[in-house]
Amino acid sequence: MLVAAAALAARAVTDASDVIAMNGLYVSLGSPSLPGWIPNGGDPCGEGWQGVTCTGTGITSIKMNVANLGGQLSSLGNFTSITTIDLSNNNIGGTIPEDLPLTLQNLFLSANQLTGSIPSSLSKLTGLSAM
Repeated sequence: MLVAAAALAARAVTDASDVIAMNGLYVSLGSPSLPGWIPNGGDPCGEGWQGVTCTGTGITSIKMNVANLGGQLSSLGNFTSITTIDLSNNNIGGTIPEDLPLTLQNLFLSANQLTGSIPSSLSKLTGLSAM
């Protein structure tokens, strides 16, 4: 069994921090029926999860607009190289998390059920060019 686990880890393409971030996002969105997405482990880059784009081992984009997603946004700060998050036109509630990835360039969350104020951490996103 240990050999099988080591073989899976050796085949994994996606950065471990990105996998953890994706698993957390999936669960916080209510574990919707999305091809490839799972609550624990997996390999979003190597397995071609719906709406996920990678460069090398890093997730660079999540585009799931008009996907009938619900739930809330969880911590997004664990993504290592993500530049685009587009979750617009869904039914996501709650607030925008304070810990946004510093690599973020495009953040689209319009037409959801978000409440609260815009997090002050947005000012730290020096590469943010579209929102």
